[in-house]
Amino acid sequence: MTLVELDRLKVKFRTSRRDLHAIDNVSFALSEGESLGLVGESGCGKTTVARALLRILPGNAAATGRILFRGRDLLAMSLDEIRQVRWREIALVTQSAMNALDPIYRVGTQIVEAVRAHERCSRSVAWERAERLFKLVGLKAEWVRRYPHEFSGGMRQRAIIAMALALNPPLIIADEPSTALDVIMQDQVFAEIDRIRAERGTALILITHDISLVAENCDRIAVMYAGQIAEMASANVILERPLHPYTIGLLNASADIAHRGMDLISIAGAPPDLTHPPAGCRFAPRCPFARAKCNEPPPLVEHEEGHWVACHFAEEAQAFRRAGAEASTWEAAAAATAAA
Repeated sequence: MTLVELDRLKVKFRTSRRDLHAIDNVSFALSEGESLGLVGESGCGKTTVARALLRILPGNAAATGRILFRGRDLLAMSLDEIRQVRWREIALVTQSAMNALDPIYRVGTQIVEAVRAHERCSRSVAWERAERLFKLVGLKAEWVRRYPHEFSGGMRQRAIIAMALALNPPLIIADEPSTALDVIMQDQVFAEIDRIRAERGTALILITHDISLVAENCDRIAVMYAGQIAEMASANVILERPLHPYTIGLLNASADIAHRGMDLISIAGAPPDLTHPPAGCRFAPRCPFARAKCNEPPPLVEHEEGHWVACHFAEEAQAFRRAGAEASTWEAAAAATAAA
């Protein structure tokens, strides 16, 4: 059953120069208990999607389209209605646990406040729940009465996960949840998230620039570029048979333990200015396979069952993957762009 559906979501920010179109016609659906990874370079719009879902965009932002959560349009809700959805039905694991906890309150107090804001229960019952949540994420129950400065980075991240789970929400949005964690602690944090999801049937949207994280933790992957979805499919399909040149480049720029010794290939250039995006394909200025038709915006179409791509030449993806494995292909594209 579908839990959340984004339908032609657009988000723009008013700036002193002109409107910045951060999200442009993003659509996808997430089923109950499913996990979806949103990946892409910094600034591609991943976090803006999360903030639109929770209706926590800044005052200069405007969102249009529809965000249906169990059939209810979140964008059409009143402020009081959306407050009831946050934490209870959609919870956020923030990007940096170092700054997410108030330093002057005990960690447990902050969990208790979240619980009592949404449920009628005594303070003692809420404290008992906070202790159970701490044990659930691998922290000692007595630590719930400690202050944030007494926790390591990994412990704070686990505490944030505990807070997100306080009301047993059907959807968790994890925005770069492993920021500032070493790889061992990162693995432990995701092991906890996976275990809890398996026990509770919780759906997950994982936002990251690290494609290896979504490969390990997500059922499907949506690759974003410059405010749009470039490609979306199951994790295995994206990793083994990418169709979009940007996805191919993104994978070539990611470390792969199965191909140790191979040089990483970077994508030269930078994403476009979203106050004045290109009229056609937004990746075309950096794409080694761009042609005249790329001056027209490519629609996001289902190339094969469950595999969506926004590229005019997706049928040539096999040749693109071969050519894209050579650094010279991307170097030539960078040289051509510089000369233009």
